[in-house]
Amino acid sequence: MNSKIFEQFDISTLGFCPEKCIENLPEPFEIYTELANNMPIHIGIAYRNYVDATITNFTPVQELELVNLPLEHIKSLYSKLCMIINKYIWCDHPNSFTDTIPYFLGRPWLFAADKLGISASLTHAAVDLYNWKLVVPNKPFDYSPKPHETSAQINLLNVMNIHTMTGSNDESWFYLVMIVIEMYGGNVLSCFNNLVDLLSHYYDLCNNNNNNNNNNNNNNNMDIDDTHRKIMNEDIAHDMAGILRTTAEHLQKMTMTVNKMYQNCDPEFFFNKLRVYLSGNDTNGQYFPDGLKITGITDRVIKFKGGSAAQSSLIQAIDIMFQTEQKMVCPHVKHYLQDMHQYMPRKHHEYLEYLRENAKVFSVRDYVETTGLCVKEYNKCLDCLAAFRRAHYGLVEKYVLRFVQAKDNVSDTNTTIDTNVHGNKGSGGTDPVVFLNNLIDTTINSKLCAATNDNTDNTDNTDLDSTIPNSSVVTTDLSKLWLWYVITVIFAVCVYRIL
Repeated sequence: MNSKIFEQFDISTLGFCPEKCIENLPEPFEIYTELANNMPIHIGIAYRNYVDATITNFTPVQELELVNLPLEHIKSLYSKLCMIINKYIWCDHPNSFTDTIPYFLGRPWLFAADKLGISASLTHAAVDLYNWKLVVPNKPFDYSPKPHETSAQINLLNVMNIHTMTGSNDESWFYLVMIVIEMYGGNVLSCFNNLVDLLSHYYDLCNNNNNNNNNNNNNNNMDIDDTHRKIMNEDIAHDMAGILRTTAEHLQKMTMTVNKMYQNCDPEFFFNKLRVYLSGNDTNGQYFPDGLKITGITDRVIKFKGGSAAQSSLIQAIDIMFQTEQKMVCPHVKHYLQDMHQYMPRKHHEYLEYLRENAKVFSVRDYVETTGLCVKEYNKCLDCLAAFRRAHYGLVEKYVLRFVQAKDNVSDTNTTIDTNVHGNKGSGGTDPVVFLNNLIDTTINSKLCAATNDNTDNTDNTDLDSTIPNSSVVTTDLSKLWLWYVITVIFAVCVYRIL
Protein backbone atom coordinates (compact mmCIF):
# COMPACT_ATOMS: atom_id res chain seq x y z
CA MET A 1 0.00 0.00 0.00
CA ASN A 2 1.33 3.48 -0.79
CA SER A 3 0.23 7.10 -1.07
CA LYS A 4 -1.45 6.39 -4.39
CA ILE A 5 -3.86 4.13 -2.54
CA PHE A 6 -4.80 7.01 -0.25
CA GLU A 7 -5.37 9.21 -3.28
CA GLN A 8 -7.49 6.51 -4.89
CA PHE A 9 -9.76 6.37 -1.86
CA ASP A 10 -9.89 10.11 -1.16
CA ILE A 11 -7.82 9.90 2.02
CA SER A 12 -5.60 12.82 3.02
CA THR A 13 -2.95 13.44 5.64
CA LEU A 14 -5.93 14.28 7.86
CA GLY A 15 -7.44 10.87 7.32
CA PHE A 16 -10.96 10.88 5.94
CA CYS A 17 -11.14 14.66 6.33
CA PRO A 18 -10.08 16.55 3.18
CA GLU A 19 -6.97 18.69 3.32
CA LYS A 20 -9.25 21.72 3.13
CA CYS A 21 -12.99 22.37 3.07
CA ILE A 22 -14.61 24.87 0.71
CA GLU A 23 -16.22 27.62 2.78
CA ASN A 24 -17.91 29.69 0.08
CA LEU A 25 -19.48 28.24 -3.05
CA PRO A 26 -19.18 30.06 -6.40
CA GLU A 27 -22.06 31.32 -8.54
CA PRO A 28 -24.76 30.15 -9.00
CA PHE A 29 -24.41 28.15 -5.77
CA GLU A 30 -23.60 31.07 -3.47
CA ILE A 31 -27.26 31.18 -2.39
CA TYR A 32 -26.67 27.92 -0.49
CA THR A 33 -23.77 29.51 1.37
CA GLU A 34 -26.07 32.37 2.32
CA LEU A 35 -28.84 30.05 3.51
CA ALA A 36 -26.33 28.10 5.60
CA ASN A 37 -24.75 31.23 7.09
CA ASN A 38 -28.18 32.46 8.20
CA MET A 39 -29.26 29.27 9.98
CA PRO A 40 -28.40 30.59 13.46
CA ILE A 41 -30.12 33.92 12.84
CA HIS A 42 -33.66 32.63 12.26
CA ILE A 43 -35.18 30.74 15.17
CA GLY A 44 -37.92 28.14 14.87
CA ILE A 45 -40.43 28.34 12.03
CA ALA A 46 -38.93 31.69 11.04
CA TYR A 47 -36.09 29.86 9.29
CA ARG A 48 -38.43 27.91 7.01
CA ASN A 49 -40.31 31.11 6.18
CA TYR A 50 -36.99 32.83 5.43
CA VAL A 51 -35.88 30.03 3.10
CA ASP A 52 -39.22 29.88 1.27
CA ALA A 53 -39.22 33.64 0.76
CA THR A 54 -35.57 33.74 -0.36
CA ILE A 55 -35.62 30.95 -2.94
CA THR A 56 -38.58 32.43 -4.80
CA ASN A 57 -36.12 34.97 -6.22
CA PHE A 58 -33.86 32.27 -7.71
CA THR A 59 -34.23 29.69 -10.45
CA PRO A 60 -33.05 26.16 -9.63
CA VAL A 61 -29.48 25.38 -10.68
CA GLN A 62 -29.23 23.57 -13.99
CA GLU A 63 -28.07 19.99 -14.41
CA LEU A 64 -25.02 21.06 -16.42
CA GLU A 65 -23.97 23.44 -13.64
CA LEU A 66 -24.14 20.61 -11.15
CA VAL A 67 -22.21 18.22 -13.39
CA ASN A 68 -19.39 20.73 -13.87
CA LEU A 69 -18.98 21.38 -10.15
CA PRO A 70 -15.56 20.19 -8.83
CA LEU A 71 -15.54 17.38 -6.27
CA GLU A 72 -14.41 19.56 -3.35
CA HIS A 73 -17.26 21.97 -4.10
CA ILE A 74 -19.71 19.06 -4.22
CA LYS A 75 -18.59 18.05 -0.72
CA SER A 76 -19.26 21.58 0.50
CA LEU A 77 -22.64 21.70 -1.27
CA TYR A 78 -23.63 18.38 0.32
CA SER A 79 -22.58 19.55 3.79
CA LYS A 80 -24.45 22.85 3.54
CA LEU A 81 -27.63 21.32 2.15
CA CYS A 82 -27.72 18.54 4.75
CA MET A 83 -27.70 21.16 7.48
CA ILE A 84 -30.03 23.60 5.69
CA ILE A 85 -32.59 20.85 5.02
CA ASN A 86 -32.55 19.46 8.55
CA LYS A 87 -32.96 22.96 9.93
CA TYR A 88 -35.82 23.47 7.46
CA ILE A 89 -37.49 20.16 8.40
CA TRP A 90 -37.43 20.54 12.19
CA CYS A 91 -37.21 24.29 12.83
CA ASP A 92 -35.84 23.63 16.32
CA HIS A 93 -38.76 21.50 17.51
CA PRO A 94 -40.69 18.36 16.45
CA ASN A 95 -43.99 20.28 16.68
CA SER A 96 -42.78 22.43 13.78
CA PHE A 97 -41.64 19.63 11.49
CA THR A 98 -42.48 19.16 7.82
CA ASP A 99 -41.95 16.05 5.71
CA THR A 100 -41.62 17.96 2.42
CA ILE A 101 -38.76 20.14 1.17
CA PRO A 102 -38.60 22.42 -1.88
CA TYR A 103 -37.14 21.22 -5.19
CA PHE A 104 -34.66 24.11 -5.00
CA LEU A 105 -33.04 22.41 -2.02
CA GLY A 106 -33.81 18.78 -2.74
CA ARG A 107 -32.56 18.40 -6.31
CA PRO A 108 -28.94 19.58 -5.75
CA TRP A 109 -28.92 17.70 -2.44
CA LEU A 110 -29.71 14.41 -4.17
CA PHE A 111 -27.17 15.16 -6.90
CA ALA A 112 -24.39 15.85 -4.39
CA ALA A 113 -25.26 12.76 -2.34
CA ASP A 114 -25.32 10.54 -5.44
CA LYS A 115 -22.05 11.98 -6.71
CA LEU A 116 -20.35 11.27 -3.37
CA GLY A 117 -22.05 7.89 -3.07
CA ILE A 118 -23.55 8.71 0.33
CA SER A 119 -27.05 8.86 1.76
CA ALA A 120 -29.12 12.03 1.54
CA SER A 121 -29.26 12.59 5.29
CA LEU A 122 -27.46 14.47 8.04
CA THR A 123 -24.35 12.29 8.18
CA HIS A 124 -21.05 12.38 10.03
CA ALA A 125 -19.45 13.46 6.75
CA ALA A 126 -21.85 16.42 6.42
CA VAL A 127 -21.40 18.00 9.84
CA ASP A 128 -17.85 16.86 10.58
CA LEU A 129 -15.63 15.78 7.67
CA TYR A 130 -16.71 18.60 5.30
CA ASN A 131 -17.54 21.30 7.86
CA TRP A 132 -14.32 22.76 9.26
CA LYS A 133 -11.56 25.27 8.65
CA LEU A 134 -8.27 26.15 10.30
CA VAL A 135 -8.17 29.04 12.75
CA VAL A 136 -4.61 29.90 11.71
CA PRO A 137 -4.03 28.96 8.06
CA ASN A 138 -0.85 27.09 7.18
CA LYS A 139 -0.55 25.73 10.72
CA PRO A 140 -1.26 22.06 11.57
CA PHE A 141 -4.64 21.10 13.02
CA ASP A 142 -3.13 20.35 16.45
CA TYR A 143 -1.48 23.77 16.72
CA SER A 144 -2.75 25.83 19.65
CA PRO A 145 -3.48 29.38 18.44
CA LYS A 146 -2.33 32.25 20.59
CA PRO A 147 -5.00 34.74 21.74
CA HIS A 148 -4.00 37.37 19.18
CA GLU A 149 -4.17 34.80 16.36
CA THR A 150 -7.85 33.97 16.60
CA SER A 151 -11.19 35.72 16.57
CA ALA A 152 -13.07 32.41 16.50
CA GLN A 153 -16.08 32.18 18.79
CA ILE A 154 -14.93 28.69 19.75
CA ASN A 155 -12.23 26.36 18.49
CA LEU A 156 -10.57 23.07 19.43
CA LEU A 157 -6.84 23.28 18.81
CA ASN A 158 -6.51 24.94 15.40
CA VAL A 159 -9.93 23.83 14.12
CA MET A 160 -13.26 25.66 13.96
CA ASN A 161 -16.58 24.97 12.23
CA ILE A 162 -17.82 26.54 9.03
CA HIS A 163 -21.52 26.18 9.90
CA THR A 164 -23.82 25.30 12.77
CA MET A 165 -27.61 25.08 12.72
CA THR A 166 -28.22 26.76 16.08
CA GLY A 167 -25.27 29.11 16.40
CA SER A 168 -24.51 27.61 19.80
CA ASN A 169 -20.95 26.95 20.96
CA ASP A 170 -22.25 23.66 22.35
CA GLU A 171 -23.23 22.48 18.88
CA SER A 172 -19.94 23.65 17.44
CA TRP A 173 -17.96 21.84 20.14
CA PHE A 174 -19.88 18.62 19.51
CA TYR A 175 -18.72 18.66 15.89
CA LEU A 176 -15.18 19.83 16.69
CA VAL A 177 -14.50 16.89 18.98
CA MET A 178 -15.47 14.49 16.21
CA ILE A 179 -13.45 16.39 13.60
CA VAL A 180 -10.25 16.37 15.66
CA ILE A 181 -10.67 12.65 16.36
CA GLU A 182 -10.83 12.05 12.61
CA MET A 183 -7.75 14.19 12.08
CA TYR A 184 -5.75 12.20 14.61
CA GLY A 185 -7.00 9.21 12.71
CA GLY A 186 -4.97 10.33 9.71
CA ASN A 187 -1.88 9.23 11.62
CA VAL A 188 -3.53 5.90 12.44
CA LEU A 189 -4.24 5.27 8.75
CA SER A 190 -0.62 6.10 7.93
CA CYS A 191 0.44 3.49 10.48
CA PHE A 192 -1.85 0.98 8.78
CA ASN A 193 -0.20 1.88 5.49
CA ASN A 194 3.20 1.12 7.04
CA LEU A 195 2.00 -2.15 8.58
CA VAL A 196 0.72 -3.45 5.26
CA ASP A 197 3.98 -2.45 3.53
CA LEU A 198 6.00 -4.15 6.28
CA LEU A 199 4.01 -7.39 6.11
CA SER A 200 4.18 -7.38 2.33
CA HIS A 201 7.96 -7.14 2.61
CA TYR A 202 7.99 -9.90 5.25
CA TYR A 203 6.02 -12.35 3.12
CA ASP A 204 8.19 -11.57 0.10
CA LEU A 205 11.25 -12.49 2.17
CA CYS A 206 9.57 -15.66 3.42
CA ASN A 207 8.72 -16.72 -0.12
CA ASN A 208 12.26 -16.05 -1.32
CA ASN A 209 13.64 -17.96 1.64
CA ASN A 210 11.38 -20.94 0.95
CA ASN A 211 12.48 -20.97 -2.68
CA ASN A 212 16.11 -21.03 -1.56
CA ASN A 213 15.39 -23.93 0.78
CA ASN A 214 13.90 -25.92 -2.07
CA ASN A 215 17.08 -25.45 -4.08
CA ASN A 216 19.50 -26.08 -1.20
CA ASN A 217 18.63 -29.06 0.97
CA ASN A 218 21.96 -29.76 2.74
CA ASN A 219 22.17 -29.19 6.51
CA ASN A 220 24.66 -26.33 6.34
CA ASN A 221 22.37 -24.25 4.12
CA MET A 222 19.39 -25.03 6.33
CA ASP A 223 21.29 -23.75 9.38
CA ILE A 224 22.12 -20.56 7.50
CA ASP A 225 18.48 -20.16 6.41
CA ASP A 226 17.24 -20.69 9.96
CA THR A 227 19.66 -18.05 11.21
CA HIS A 228 18.58 -15.68 8.46
CA ARG A 229 14.91 -16.29 9.26
CA LYS A 230 15.50 -15.51 12.93
CA ILE A 231 17.30 -12.26 12.10
CA MET A 232 14.58 -11.37 9.59
CA ASN A 233 11.84 -11.99 12.18
CA GLU A 234 13.66 -9.87 14.74
CA ASP A 235 14.01 -6.99 12.27
CA ILE A 236 10.36 -7.17 11.19
CA ALA A 237 9.20 -7.49 14.80
CA HIS A 238 11.27 -4.47 15.83
CA ASP A 239 9.71 -2.33 13.09
CA MET A 240 6.21 -3.65 13.73
CA ALA A 241 6.49 -3.01 17.47
CA GLY A 242 7.42 0.60 16.74
CA ILE A 243 4.46 1.09 14.38
CA LEU A 244 2.03 -0.49 16.84
CA ARG A 245 3.32 1.70 19.67
CA THR A 246 2.80 4.77 17.48
CA THR A 247 -0.70 3.57 16.62
CA ALA A 248 -1.50 3.17 20.32
CA GLU A 249 -0.28 6.72 21.02
CA HIS A 250 -2.65 8.15 18.42
CA LEU A 251 -5.53 6.03 19.70
CA GLN A 252 -4.87 7.48 23.14
CA LYS A 253 -5.02 11.00 21.69
CA MET A 254 -8.40 10.11 20.16
CA THR A 255 -9.68 9.00 23.58
CA MET A 256 -8.36 12.15 25.23
CA THR A 257 -10.27 14.15 22.61
CA VAL A 258 -13.50 12.24 23.30
CA ASN A 259 -13.20 13.20 26.96
CA LYS A 260 -12.92 16.88 26.02
CA MET A 261 -16.59 16.80 25.00
CA TYR A 262 -17.58 17.63 28.59
CA GLN A 263 -15.68 20.92 28.51
CA ASN A 264 -17.95 22.91 26.21
CA CYS A 265 -20.98 20.84 25.20
CA ASP A 266 -23.82 20.92 27.70
CA PRO A 267 -25.65 17.56 27.93
CA GLU A 268 -29.05 19.21 28.30
CA PHE A 269 -28.48 21.32 25.19
CA PHE A 270 -27.43 18.26 23.23
CA PHE A 271 -30.43 16.18 24.26
CA ASN A 272 -33.12 18.85 24.05
CA LYS A 273 -31.86 21.09 21.23
CA LEU A 274 -29.33 19.43 18.96
CA ARG A 275 -30.33 15.77 18.98
CA VAL A 276 -33.57 16.34 17.08
CA TYR A 277 -31.51 17.45 14.06
CA LEU A 278 -29.63 14.16 14.12
CA SER A 279 -32.89 12.25 13.62
CA GLY A 280 -33.39 9.99 10.66
CA ASN A 281 -36.52 9.43 8.66
CA ASP A 282 -36.49 5.69 8.00
CA THR A 283 -38.16 4.24 11.10
CA ASN A 284 -39.93 7.19 12.66
CA GLY A 285 -43.49 6.54 11.51
CA GLN A 286 -44.91 9.36 13.60
CA TYR A 287 -43.14 11.98 11.50
CA PHE A 288 -42.12 10.30 8.25
CA PRO A 289 -44.50 7.41 7.46
CA ASP A 290 -43.58 7.71 3.77
CA GLY A 291 -40.08 9.06 4.22
CA LEU A 292 -38.94 12.55 3.27
CA LYS A 293 -40.51 14.09 0.18
CA ILE A 294 -39.13 16.56 -2.36
CA THR A 295 -41.53 18.75 -4.29
CA GLY A 296 -41.50 17.78 -7.97
CA ILE A 297 -39.59 14.50 -7.44
CA THR A 298 -41.71 11.37 -7.14
CA ASP A 299 -39.27 8.63 -8.14
CA ARG A 300 -37.07 8.76 -5.01
CA VAL A 301 -37.92 7.43 -1.58
CA ILE A 302 -35.75 9.16 1.03
CA LYS A 303 -35.65 6.96 4.12
CA PHE A 304 -32.40 6.99 6.07
CA LYS A 305 -31.23 6.56 9.64
CA GLY A 306 -30.03 9.43 11.77
CA GLY A 307 -26.49 10.39 12.67
CA SER A 308 -24.28 7.83 14.38
CA ALA A 309 -20.64 7.48 15.39
CA ALA A 310 -20.74 4.19 13.48
CA GLN A 311 -20.74 6.28 10.30
CA SER A 312 -17.07 6.99 10.92
CA SER A 313 -14.96 5.07 8.42
CA LEU A 314 -12.01 5.51 10.78
CA ILE A 315 -13.36 3.36 13.61
CA GLN A 316 -14.44 0.62 11.23
CA ALA A 317 -10.98 0.72 9.61
CA ILE A 318 -9.38 0.14 13.02
CA ASP A 319 -11.68 -2.85 13.63
CA ILE A 320 -10.74 -4.28 10.25
CA MET A 321 -6.99 -3.82 10.71
CA PHE A 322 -6.94 -5.51 14.11
CA GLN A 323 -9.59 -8.00 12.96
CA THR A 324 -11.84 -7.33 15.93
CA GLU A 325 -14.81 -7.38 13.57
CA GLN A 326 -14.18 -11.09 13.06
CA LYS A 327 -14.85 -11.61 16.76
CA MET A 328 -18.25 -9.92 16.60
CA VAL A 329 -20.82 -12.61 17.33
CA CYS A 330 -23.97 -10.47 17.48
CA PRO A 331 -25.60 -10.54 14.01
CA HIS A 332 -27.40 -7.24 14.65
CA VAL A 333 -24.14 -5.40 15.37
CA LYS A 334 -22.42 -6.81 12.29
CA HIS A 335 -25.41 -5.99 10.08
CA TYR A 336 -25.70 -2.47 11.48
CA LEU A 337 -22.02 -1.68 10.93
CA GLN A 338 -22.26 -2.95 7.37
CA ASP A 339 -25.42 -0.89 6.83
CA MET A 340 -23.50 2.20 7.92
CA HIS A 341 -21.40 1.98 4.76
CA GLN A 342 -24.15 3.75 2.83
CA TYR A 343 -23.75 6.70 5.22
CA MET A 344 -20.08 7.07 4.30
CA PRO A 345 -18.70 8.59 1.09
CA ARG A 346 -18.40 5.85 -1.52
CA LYS A 347 -14.62 6.03 -1.75
CA HIS A 348 -14.29 5.69 2.00
CA HIS A 349 -16.38 2.55 2.33
CA GLU A 350 -14.59 1.16 -0.73
CA TYR A 351 -11.37 1.71 1.21
CA LEU A 352 -12.81 -0.38 4.04
CA GLU A 353 -13.44 -3.23 1.61
CA TYR A 354 -9.94 -2.81 0.20
CA LEU A 355 -8.45 -2.87 3.69
CA ARG A 356 -10.52 -5.92 4.59
CA GLU A 357 -9.19 -7.84 1.58
CA ASN A 358 -5.61 -6.79 2.37
CA ALA A 359 -6.02 -7.74 6.03
CA LYS A 360 -6.74 -11.30 4.91
CA VAL A 361 -3.40 -11.46 3.08
CA PHE A 362 -1.28 -9.14 5.21
CA SER A 363 -2.78 -9.84 8.62
CA VAL A 364 -1.15 -8.20 11.62
CA ARG A 365 -3.05 -10.56 13.90
CA ASP A 366 -1.93 -13.66 11.99
CA TYR A 367 1.70 -12.50 12.12
CA VAL A 368 1.54 -11.88 15.86
CA GLU A 369 -0.22 -15.19 16.54
CA THR A 370 2.10 -17.20 14.29
CA THR A 371 5.42 -15.74 15.45
CA GLY A 372 4.48 -14.90 19.04
CA LEU A 373 6.13 -11.50 18.53
CA CYS A 374 4.71 -8.04 19.32
CA VAL A 375 1.88 -9.47 21.44
CA LYS A 376 2.23 -6.71 24.04
CA GLU A 377 2.12 -3.94 21.42
CA TYR A 378 -0.82 -5.54 19.60
CA ASN A 379 -2.78 -5.91 22.83
CA LYS A 380 -1.93 -2.34 23.81
CA CYS A 381 -3.67 -1.12 20.66
CA LEU A 382 -6.75 -3.14 21.57
CA ASP A 383 -6.64 -1.76 25.11
CA CYS A 384 -6.58 1.74 23.65
CA LEU A 385 -9.47 0.96 21.31
CA ALA A 386 -11.47 -0.45 24.23
CA ALA A 387 -10.69 2.70 26.25
CA PHE A 388 -11.92 4.82 23.34
CA ARG A 389 -15.16 2.85 23.24
CA ARG A 390 -15.64 3.13 26.99
CA ALA A 391 -15.17 6.90 26.71
CA HIS A 392 -17.78 6.97 23.95
CA TYR A 393 -20.16 4.94 26.12
CA GLY A 394 -19.58 7.45 28.92
CA LEU A 395 -20.73 10.25 26.60
CA VAL A 396 -23.85 8.35 25.58
CA GLU A 397 -24.64 7.66 29.22
CA LYS A 398 -24.33 11.31 30.25
CA TYR A 399 -25.74 12.97 27.13
CA VAL A 400 -28.59 10.59 26.31
CA LEU A 401 -29.35 7.70 28.68
CA ARG A 402 -29.78 9.69 31.86
CA PHE A 403 -32.36 11.93 30.15
CA VAL A 404 -34.25 8.99 28.69
CA GLN A 405 -34.28 7.26 32.07
CA ALA A 406 -35.54 10.44 33.74
CA LYS A 407 -38.55 10.89 31.43
CA ASP A 408 -40.95 9.74 34.18
CA ASN A 409 -39.48 12.17 36.68
CA VAL A 410 -38.87 15.31 34.62
CA SER A 411 -39.36 17.74 37.49
CA ASP A 412 -36.30 16.39 39.31
CA THR A 413 -34.03 16.96 36.31
CA ASN A 414 -35.24 20.49 35.50
CA THR A 415 -35.45 19.52 31.84
CA THR A 416 -38.06 18.77 29.25
CA ILE A 417 -37.71 15.90 26.86
CA ASP A 418 -40.52 16.65 24.41
CA THR A 419 -37.92 17.01 21.66
CA ASN A 420 -36.92 13.35 22.04
CA VAL A 421 -38.07 11.81 18.78
CA HIS A 422 -35.82 8.77 19.25
CA GLY A 423 -37.48 7.20 22.28
CA ASN A 424 -34.98 4.95 24.05
CA LYS A 425 -32.94 4.40 20.89
CA GLY A 426 -29.80 6.11 19.71
CA SER A 427 -30.05 8.63 16.86
CA GLY A 428 -28.82 5.88 14.54
CA GLY A 429 -31.65 3.57 15.61
CA THR A 430 -29.81 1.11 17.90
CA ASP A 431 -30.16 0.29 21.56
CA PRO A 432 -26.99 2.11 22.66
CA VAL A 433 -26.43 0.05 25.81
CA VAL A 434 -26.53 -3.30 24.03
CA PHE A 435 -24.72 -2.05 20.93
CA LEU A 436 -21.83 -0.27 22.64
CA ASN A 437 -21.29 -2.88 25.33
CA ASN A 438 -21.12 -5.52 22.62
CA LEU A 439 -18.38 -3.54 20.85
CA ILE A 440 -16.43 -3.04 24.08
CA ASP A 441 -16.62 -6.74 24.97
CA THR A 442 -15.64 -7.77 21.44
CA THR A 443 -12.58 -5.51 21.53
CA ILE A 444 -11.40 -6.86 24.89
CA ASN A 445 -12.01 -10.47 23.84
CA SER A 446 -9.89 -9.93 20.72
CA LYS A 447 -6.70 -9.60 22.75
CA LEU A 448 -4.10 -12.33 22.31
CA CYS A 449 -2.50 -14.46 25.02
CA ALA A 450 1.13 -13.63 25.74
CA ALA A 451 3.56 -15.93 23.93
CA THR A 452 6.71 -17.32 25.54
CA ASN A 453 8.90 -16.45 22.55
CA ASP A 454 7.87 -12.83 22.32
CA ASN A 455 11.12 -10.87 22.33
CA THR A 456 9.40 -7.50 22.76
CA ASP A 457 9.56 -7.48 26.56
CA ASN A 458 6.22 -9.25 26.87
CA THR A 459 7.58 -12.32 28.70
CA ASP A 460 6.01 -13.30 31.99
CA ASN A 461 9.00 -13.42 34.34
CA THR A 462 7.19 -15.10 37.21
CA ASP A 463 8.67 -18.59 36.71
CA LEU A 464 12.08 -17.23 35.86
CA ASP A 465 12.15 -15.06 38.97
CA SER A 466 11.22 -17.99 41.21
CA THR A 467 14.46 -19.76 40.28
CA ILE A 468 16.69 -16.81 41.20
CA PRO A 469 17.58 -16.25 44.89
CA ASN A 470 16.11 -13.06 46.24
CA SER A 471 18.90 -10.74 47.44
CA SER A 472 16.93 -9.54 50.43
CA VAL A 473 16.35 -13.13 51.55
CA VAL A 474 20.08 -13.94 51.22
CA THR A 475 20.99 -10.82 53.20
CA THR A 476 18.53 -11.73 55.94
CA ASP A 477 19.95 -15.27 56.22
CA LEU A 478 23.53 -13.98 56.53
CA SER A 479 22.49 -11.52 59.20
CA LYS A 480 20.98 -14.34 61.24
CA LEU A 481 24.17 -16.41 60.96
CA TRP A 482 26.30 -13.45 62.03
CA LEU A 483 24.03 -12.80 65.01
CA TRP A 484 24.28 -16.42 66.19
CA TYR A 485 28.06 -16.25 65.77
CA VAL A 486 28.34 -13.13 67.99
CA ILE A 487 26.05 -14.68 70.64
CA THR A 488 28.11 -17.89 70.66
CA VAL A 489 31.39 -16.00 71.13
CA ILE A 490 29.99 -13.91 74.00
CA PHE A 491 28.64 -17.05 75.68
CA ALA A 492 32.02 -18.79 75.36
CA VAL A 493 33.88 -15.80 76.90
CA CYS A 494 31.46 -15.72 79.85
CA VAL A 495 31.87 -19.43 80.53
CA TYR A 496 35.67 -19.07 80.32
CA ARG A 497 35.71 -16.29 82.97
CA ILE A 498 33.45 -18.26 85.29
CA LEU A 499 35.73 -21.25 85.10
